[in-house]
Amino acid sequence: LLDDGDDAARWFEAAIAVDEGSHRAWLELSFVHAERGDLRQAIDGLRRAVELRPTFPDYRYQYGTLLLDVGRAAEAATQLEQALIFSPSHGHGALGLARAYAQLSRDEDALDVLGQGAWREWPESLVLAAELLARSSRVVEARS
Repeated sequence: LLDDGDDAARWFEAAIAVDEGSHRAWLELSFVHAERGDLRQAIDGLRRAVELRPTFPDYRYQYGTLLLDVGRAAEAATQLEQALIFSPSHGHGALGLARAYAQLSRDEDALDVLGQGAWREWPESLVLAAELLARSSRVVEARS
């Protein structure tokens, strides 16, 4: 429908001008900003979407993932923890939380998260768990 990020941004901004409470417009606008590399604006848009719909786990997951990507691991962990409170089976949220804990050197917490739920057998989880075990000198456990 929209070929260009500038057109998309204008439409989402127009939707927000009509209804500042349009959580979906804030979310989509944040994706446009992220695509452009304007991460500050992307973070602001996701923050606003989360404020408008605080119980939507996917919004918190997206927000936490972006915060993690820009090196704000503690804030990311908070958002991802909240995502899992609202949706305990949110596998991508769990994997993101484990990554945030790993960046915060909370390796045991990360391993605990990775060991729960259906995501424990995902390749990404197994690789991260092996990296954490190797980092903590639990190489024998990482190899098994």
